[in-house]
Amino acid sequence: MRPSPFPKTRMLDYQGEKCQSNNRNYKTAEIFNMESTGPSLQVMSNEESSWRVFKTLLTFTIMMITLPVGMYFVSKNMVFEGMLGVETSRALIYSAGVAVLMVHIILGLFIYVAWTEGGKPPQEREYKLD
Repeated sequence: MRPSPFPKTRMLDYQGEKCQSNNRNYKTAEIFNMESTGPSLQVMSNEESSWRVFKTLLTFTIMMITLPVGMYFVSKNMVFEGMLGVETSRALIYSAGVAVLMVHIILGLFIYVAWTEGGKPPQEREYKLD
């Protein structure tokens, strides 16, 4: 167990109610409030974390289904055939390329969001010493 950077506190393990450090028992009591040194630590519960992951996955799933298909038809009918006057067979190929590009953009955004959400180590609770 590593020592806490805050004076007179020790980090407790996630599973147990007690943790031994330096031959002393520390019980889970009140969360240490660091008013003078900064804000108190806030820990996200498993339900909040699961809900956040579910919302992110649902959002990107909907985007993955709707945006490439929508961009395919919009680019084919309005851009390539409508504004640029490209023949139908070439417009199909170009609009498929637009849809593939859209899939790659969405995947890249998903990886970025997942990396920034999960890139931080889990926050540890700080407790007062008894």
